Amino acid sequence: KNDDIPSNDDFASTTLESITKMSPTSLKLTLEGLKRGLHNCSTVGECLQMEYRMGQSCMKNPPHNDFYRGIRSVLIDRDHNPQWSPSTVQDVTQDHINTYFQAFDDPNHEWKIPSALGGNPSKL
Repeated sequence: KNDDIPSNDDFASTTLESITKMSPTSLKLTLEGLKRGLHNCSTVGECLQMEYRMGQSCMKNPPHNDFYRGIRSVLIDRDHNPQWSPSTVQDVTQDHINTYFQAFDDPNHEWKIPSALGGNPSKL
């Protein structure tokens, strides 16, 4: 056995410790994005459009969202103690996660594929 390589128990403990510090909403959002990418996206363009919506939705309602709470805790207050809302994975509803994947009310806000690439996410 090589002592320089962490055991599976060490890896699992370190990973769990890291995950428990992350935004519960972001954890569920990431998992949902992976699932939808696997099952719902038939082209790269559709996946890019989905990820664009996810990313843009993470920026909504500053400073009342977890993206800004995380930034505040590291760069502004430097307390490394973000107050996630909701505070647990169990409290993050599927309805809340679904809002990150909705088309924008203003079609001009949607991700645009350059016309040289076909201009349509379902054709990429």
